[in-house]
Amino acid sequence: MTQFYINVGLNVKGYTVSAPAARGALRDAGLYIVQSNVLCSDSEPTLIAIVQVEQFVLEAAINNVCEALDQDCIAVVDMDTRQGRLIGPRAAAWGTFNPSYFLTLTGRRLNETAKAAAADVYQGHLPGSGVQVHSAGGLFPWVIVAKGADTVRYGFIAPDGYCSPCDMTYEQAATAALAHMRLYANRKF
Repeated sequence: MTQFYINVGLNVKGYTVSAPAARGALRDAGLYIVQSNVLCSDSEPTLIAIVQVEQFVLEAAINNVCEALDQDCIAVVDMDTRQGRLIGPRAAAWGTFNPSYFLTLTGRRLNETAKAAAADVYQGHLPGSGVQVHSAGGLFPWVIVAKGADTVRYGFIAPDGYCSPCDMTYEQAATAALAHMRLYANRKF
């Protein structure tokens, strides 16, 4: 199987698709999700995922996701070649793939160097912080935290000092952190 990066915009024709619904559409289309994250692109919340699928079924699978989520197209990058393309029923309307718009799991753009875009290599510490770049996660400075031994539950810590209860699933904690992020961004200082 081949691994692909995909970016799925979550704002669709006047509403926002939830990350769990988008992940469900990927799974229903036969894409195995290796890792995923939700980040804000320049225009909308975006599900960034690494998926595994046989090369020969990729296009059909992505078209099925587009149909399920009412998407024009989805940006896809082959992780071996770093070659990207747009796949979907209305991909032609969006032009050609542009790596400067494509987000990796860490929030970096694909057009940045391969070393900086790779999440699993040492990249130093975040400015003014003891947090390593590869550990920060895509929501940083909001940090998803886990608690528990037998049953792991999640919460988040925000840069304003707010700590949510650790009583959520990972998806719920990420969604709650994104909601807090939007509130935080709209504050008047």
